[in-house]
Amino acid sequence: MFATLLFLISTVLGSTPAGNLDCSKDHYTIPNFDCGDGTFQDGTVSIYYPTTLNDTYPMVSFLHGSGGGHFDDLCYSTASLGIVVVAVAKGVCGDLTLQQLHAIDGSQTNPGLHPALSHVKYNSVGVMGHSMGGAFSMGSATHAKYYNIKAMVASHGGSQNAAPDIPNDVPCLFVTGSADPKRHKLYWAYSATTARPAIFANMEGGKHMEPAGAGRMNEFMAHFQGCYLIPRQESCDKIYGDAPDSLCHKYPMVDCDIQKQTLLKFRRKWQ
Repeated sequence: MFATLLFLISTVLGSTPAGNLDCSKDHYTIPNFDCGDGTFQDGTVSIYYPTTLNDTYPMVSFLHGSGGGHFDDLCYSTASLGIVVVAVAKGVCGDLTLQQLHAIDGSQTNPGLHPALSHVKYNSVGVMGHSMGGAFSMGSATHAKYYNIKAMVASHGGSQNAAPDIPNDVPCLFVTGSADPKRHKLYWAYSATTARPAIFANMEGGKHMEPAGAGRMNEFMAHFQGCYLIPRQESCDKIYGDAPDSLCHKYPMVDCDIQKQTLLKFRRKWQ
């Protein structure tokens, strides 16, 4: 079934999946989300995972934007590398950062909620979010020490307040597009962080909601997580390499800035 999905994504919709593993999607319910008013409620979580479950896998906790949309293409692409992706649903109560983090620790505490959870390596976790979810993912990344967060991806949204508090050793990818009128807010967050490596990828013509479909940057957001969570050298090459199918080269970019630990900036600009 997922092989058919891969075919549709790559040939009809135009997105390129990051990996080649067959994947499945399910839903389960995690208890005790903190509603912030002294009460706790159950919450629905979507899970994307390698269908065969014949190995152990890192986890990515994905956070939706204010509209609560499903980002199936991005989550499937990430899972296809050999990563379990959990995504809280719209309507789950409480602060979004707390939701994103509870999707991790609530799953670890209750492995019987889904078969994939007993195959997760909770010492290698990533956070990723879109729009408002990107902003709150930065907040989640500030808790990296306590949740074993090894990478953060913010798609078309960020928090200039949270960005400076992300630990220096948490790699961060900031993705936006020139057709997104809010792109400058993500650049401000990118400029404010001292985390390294840090990447600001501003794709020519990219619209705010492109990642909700077959977004052109979806494969690279997935590869960024694969580079640091698995870790997978092929994914690192997709992010930092110079090949025609790598991050800074596959599509026309307005900006593709990479700041590494040395604080030397690699910059490629299309005028």
